[in-house]
Amino acid sequence: MYLFLCNLSLVDQCYTTSTNPKPLHMILTENYTISYSQCFLQLGFFCAAASTEVLLLFTMAYDPYIAICQPLHYNCVFNHNRCRQITAAIWLLGSLNSTLTTLLAFMPFQYNSPIFL
Repeated sequence: MYLFLCNLSLVDQCYTTSTNPKPLHMILTENYTISYSQCFLQLGFFCAAASTEVLLLFTMAYDPYIAICQPLHYNCVFNHNRCRQITAAIWLLGSLNSTLTTLLAFMPFQYNSPIFL
């Protein structure tokens, strides 16, 4: 459980480090423009943090459920090796989800859609 809490705190730090630097730079330099590449990069990191947090919270909710409802199976389901595998899978799935989301958001800009002309 502590492994999931450590990862949750890391994800919360990723939220602030992916969104706060650009607005602070805008305020300090009074240059309120952002390029498309910067916007989509920020969107990608923010979506990665969001989807990873959702999966971590789901896993953290599943942990007490197994401990209460199936206490004899708890050590088989949440042993140290399995927790590391679950954590790695959570970060991988969060990254894949954010990559797909960002690419789908970027597609209208690639093909010069008439919506944005």
